[in-house]
Parts: sequence; structure tokens; C-alpha cells
Amino acid sequence: TSEVRWLVLPERPAGTEHLTEEELVPLVSRDSMVGVAKVEAS
Repeated sequence: TSEVRWLVLPERPAGTEHLTEEELVPLVSRDSMVGVAKVEAS
């Protein structure tokens, strides 16, 4: 509704602690941002 907003943050994939923000960006998909898929590290 116009009164409620949700912010979905994808869970950080295991083994990506060493990656920079720029390296993580390509891993995030539309589905992971809406909460219907997990981000998979390549």
C-alpha cells in the first residue's frame, strides 16, 4: 500500500566475504531482490 514499504536485502552467499561490492553486484538477480530466490556464488 502507499503506507507500507518493504526492503528486501538478499542474504550474502557463503564464501563471498572477500568480494567487494562491485564484485557482488553481478550475483544479485531480480528474483533474489524480491525474495523468491537465493543468491548463488559462482
